[in-house]
Amino acid sequence: MRTRKALPVSQRLVNAAYKGDVGQIQQLVKAGARVNHQDQRGRTALMAAAESGRESAVASLLSAGADVDATDKTGWTAVMGAAGEGHTGCLQLLLGAGASVNGINKSGRTALMGAAFGGHVAAVRLLVDSGAKPDMQDHDGWTALRWACKGNKPRVVQSLLNRGARPDIPDSDGWEPLTAAALEGHLHVVRALIAGGARVNARDSDGNTALMTSAFKV
Repeated sequence: MRTRKALPVSQRLVNAAYKGDVGQIQQLVKAGARVNHQDQRGRTALMAAAESGRESAVASLLSAGADVDATDKTGWTAVMGAAGEGHTGCLQLLLGAGASVNGINKSGRTALMGAAFGGHVAAVRLLVDSGAKPDMQDHDGWTALRWACKGNKPRVVQSLLNRGARPDIPDSDGWEPLTAAALEGHLHVVRALIAGGARVNARDSDGNTALMTSAFKV
């Protein structure tokens, strides 16, 4: 019977961080684990802790010198992981340690976009209030507002608009958020956009308004 090979100490650190096992994290760091070790996906212990919402583990790793802006193979950061899951406590720790709030991954997406799509209103507020730019666009031209529309998150849409997000930025296909929300049938999002000043009569690249687009669903 084969004996299972023990994981390298640095990989065990990533696993301990994901579980939030602060005692093991401290033991492994003392034993020589590299705090910024990256696994096969490029993920560090800090990323694992942030994504799983382990605030004490995040604090411990930061104290041990974890790189707050390290990226995995897709350009994902700890801030993006925490934002996408709505872990505001972890976000506060990371931003307090100087993490970039406007970093982008290889698709051009930001932490704010992830929080918006996930419907995490508190995370969206924290990020924007910490300097996140709501009108940044990813490689498809989508803003955080457009991602909130896709996720059918009217409260996030309202929060972004209240914090200065523009409702009229078209994506690479020429669609403004209102047109996209109308096509997707997200009525509450449509109402929030109109209340926030979206251009009701704006036309997409095919010459259709949001009203025309919504008629296609009938």
